Amino acid sequence: MASDAIDVTTSDSDHEEGAEDGSSSYQVLESFRTAAEAIIYMDSYSPYRFSVLHGSSRVGGLVTTYSCASNDPCDYTLCLYSQGDQHTVEARGAHTLKSTATEKKGINRSVLAEVESLLSGNGPKGCLIALQQRYQNNQARLCLIPTVAQLKNRKQYLNKQAAGWYYLFAYLNG
Repeated sequence: MASDAIDVTTSDSDHEEGAEDGSSSYQVLESFRTAAEAIIYMDSYSPYRFSVLHGSSRVGGLVTTYSCASNDPCDYTLCLYSQGDQHTVEARGAHTLKSTATEKKGINRSVLAEVESLLSGNGPKGCLIALQQRYQNNQARLCLIPTVAQLKNRKQYLNKQAAGWYYLFAYLNG
């Protein structure tokens, strides 16, 4: 999946030092204005699951490195480099062919805000129908639509969250 990366090597020497094994430098994939946009991009960038390898802070910036959890010994990493209002996603390494049983879980973050908005006024089945109708001509987005079970779980979570706020406001208002 490293072939999806743009063939641009970073010119910042700090980023090249980030390659612990010295095998290759990071390739810039995309830059964003907010960390939330960068995380959504990382979640929808590839079908592989990533876990936090480590986080560190440098002078003026924060670096979080994610390793591939979908392949057994995998050298592929994604790096989120945040400095001020600039958030850059970078990649290094290549995926191995030996797959683990680890799959992505949950609702894809690129459709999560839309799902939550629809669930605030619809049930899980109504939300699913609305999403299918909205993306019927867009196959790439259609495959990101969550299942009915995922929508039911999310609806329950949102209802519990709303109930918690209700009790908090009732307590504060006395």
